[in-house]
Amino acid sequence: MTWYGQNHRSLPWRDTQNPYHIWISEIILQQTRVEQGRIYYQKFIDEFPEILDLAQADEQAVLKVWQGLGYYSRARNLQKAAQTIVREMGGVFPHEYDRILSLPGIGEYTAAAIASFAFGMPFAAIDGNVKRWSSRFFGVDIPISKPAFSKMVGPLLQEVIEQTSHPDLFNQASIELGSQVCTVSQPKCEVCPLQASCYAFDKKLQNQLPVVVKKSQPQDWNLHFLAVHHHNEVFIVRRPKPGIWAGLYEFPSLTLPSHEKGFPAAWKQVLGGNLDILHIQRQVHLLSHKRIEASCWNVRWNGEEKPNFRVAGTLLFDASNALDENSELWISLNEIDRYPVHRLMQHFLTNNQHD
Repeated sequence: MTWYGQNHRSLPWRDTQNPYHIWISEIILQQTRVEQGRIYYQKFIDEFPEILDLAQADEQAVLKVWQGLGYYSRARNLQKAAQTIVREMGGVFPHEYDRILSLPGIGEYTAAAIASFAFGMPFAAIDGNVKRWSSRFFGVDIPISKPAFSKMVGPLLQEVIEQTSHPDLFNQASIELGSQVCTVSQPKCEVCPLQASCYAFDKKLQNQLPVVVKKSQPQDWNLHFLAVHHHNEVFIVRRPKPGIWAGLYEFPSLTLPSHEKGFPAAWKQVLGGNLDILHIQRQVHLLSHKRIEASCWNVRWNGEEKPNFRVAGTLLFDASNALDENSELWISLNEIDRYPVHRLMQHFLTNNQHD
């Protein structure tokens, strides 16, 4: 902790004991790096300064603030947890570890972090940074993603934190050490305060520990989007729940076999000769479990009336199964910023040019 006092970064969520603010920061930091996290954290707190504000907000407003971070279920869980706090806990963030852990979207690490940072309780917060340095320090060759790793290391760290008078500082120092010193590659062993007792340093195993199981290769997804321009308006749809990008808006999309790169035949059959293809945008977009080869077809609809995309009651797009009357919209491009969209859609909007 002496090392932490001399070397830690100044971060806004470290300057508060407000459990709501700490909670928001922890969920955001699960999604992004610290520097980008600062921006989202401030934006979120500005938009929803109190738990009640988040609980009462329109879901679309929450998703819009979260836009770009991905894993939108986490934003929904934030709001569900806020609603639980308002409904069942009098609007006061719980002070007990077990009650914190019971909230939607909060796991053992997040509960321990909030309990220690906000309330000074001795619960070891073990994230990826802590797993990395503790694997090297204790010489644990169990894959860090396995429950057996946590079962071995957890009690060791818990024993230490229960003996310290400042559990919050211990956890902050532990996380900071993994983030800034005991890094994934080229750890800075020469400045590490634990060097003298570190198993990996002694045995020169820094590159072998921790043991990380390689993730499976992402699946390929050939996804086509249709941006129909008609009298300065475009057609967007809201994706259904549950599923990827649930509740977010996009140009209507269609999944095709990987070899089909041309304009989808189903669209051509329905729209016929009443459209001109203005231009095509191609983009490869990576998710944790998918590699998306996306094509966005920007077309002009030449008919006087807006096209009817439904044939025998079925919309010719992936999102056809769970749409309601509020999920299909003709809007001007100037209005699109009002709607939450996923990152791939944002890319197409940012780079959209049409006649």
